[in-house]
Amino acid sequence: MPRRLVFNEKESRAGFLDKEEYEREKERYRQMQGRRIAEARGRAKLSQQDLADRIGVHKNQIHLYESGQNFADLLRIWQIAQATRKPLSFFLPREMMTENEAQVLDTFLAGFLAAQGGIDPPTKH
Repeated sequence: MPRRLVFNEKESRAGFLDKEEYEREKERYRQMQGRRIAEARGRAKLSQQDLADRIGVHKNQIHLYESGQNFADLLRIWQIAQATRKPLSFFLPREMMTENEAQVLDTFLAGFLAAQGGIDPPTKH
């Protein structure tokens, strides 16, 4: 069964992860997310400026995401997925879910986010 991580300090204290493990996992996730954003951007042949323009942020924000200095929230990841034509699950830790769970998550989030803001799901190529 995939490991479920909790990035919530209150729940961390309640026994899901101890404080040190929570901080290590949070940092590891931030770095992984940054690498995946950079990889997706590179495969899509986009510069940091191109990606920033497509998702409506400053180029420096893309650098902060890719270097692991900032987290991208779910909506921002969705926008990056659209711009780079990657599924949402590409940007999530693979050890947290099975392949089937990743497909279900992509389908669910695509419908949910599209319903919330009229956001078109990323196309698969």
